[in-house]
Amino acid sequence: MVIEQDKKVLVSIIVPFYNVEDYIEKTLLSFENQTFKNFEVILIDDGSTDKSRQVVAKYLPKCSFKSKLISQKNSGVSVARNKGLTQVSGEYFVFVDSDDILSPFYINKMYNHLKKNDALMTICGFKFFKEDKLIKKNTTATKEAELLGSLDLLEKNLWGTIKIPIGSFMIKGELLQKYNIWFADGYQYDEDIHFVWRVLAHVDNVVFDRTPLFYYRLRSGSVMAKFNEHRLKGIILMHDLEEYFQRNRKDFSGKFNKYGVARWVWAVMWQAACALSYIQYKDICIRMKSPEMMDNLKEFPDYRVSMSAHIYAYSHYAFYLVARIAARLKGLNRF
Repeated sequence: MVIEQDKKVLVSIIVPFYNVEDYIEKTLLSFENQTFKNFEVILIDDGSTDKSRQVVAKYLPKCSFKSKLISQKNSGVSVARNKGLTQVSGEYFVFVDSDDILSPFYINKMYNHLKKNDALMTICGFKFFKEDKLIKKNTTATKEAELLGSLDLLEKNLWGTIKIPIGSFMIKGELLQKYNIWFADGYQYDEDIHFVWRVLAHVDNVVFDRTPLFYYRLRSGSVMAKFNEHRLKGIILMHDLEEYFQRNRKDFSGKFNKYGVARWVWAVMWQAACALSYIQYKDICIRMKSPEMMDNLKEFPDYRVSMSAHIYAYSHYAFYLVARIAARLKGLNRF
């Protein structure tokens, strides 16, 4: 069933961009191809030094959707997204990175799920792609959309059975306003994870559609492909989440306290093993207090995490080798 589009309802898509002249036009084209037409796009140029802004400025007059183009000095993706949030006029919000792609049915299906179920949030499946080619092993549609309770969704997100990258959800704006949820400023990494967790803390029911409607680009020059000192600052956000759940979701805080930071440290160690020399990786192990964290994960529900935690306990170097071999086989630096 397709719900008729209400002319008074507008979906706002917030797109920060920085030095993506080779990619952003394809992202804009995926907006143009949406079957749902009642939406706007807020584009925030985060001080690009290439021709990204010129590409966008040239494209927008030809497009059929409403748009706003905003500029700021280079301040980071969180500042850009927050600025976009101050400019929206829609009832529902979507955040899309400037090199990712939406299925033509993305807005239509996501919006219809929200209206049909009177929900505050809907999540879709996604696929990775690289050099414009899909990487096959990813989320696929296996059954109809389902309605998940809040605690169930929190646990699934913690275990990793549901993954929620920044472009894979649509939320009702009043949720962010009610709980004063913004993106954490001053972080190059994990600000999206921090944002999503706080949203999940306050939704009663969420529609989860496994259909891959969102396509996540993997490229060597992107922020997520790099490993540097800034990545380690994410632990501050993870500890902030421990306090946030203690205040707002006592029914979940115990599990997050045991596994949340530990699971994040595991991901950092895995990425460090894939990206750094062994000497550099070993230094990260010490700084992250990783032995203690890995011990917490020996009974983690995801066997890949628990198994590798046992490997780490046996030998830091063995973990390092396993991560590098797996990355080489899969072409990725994370599970």
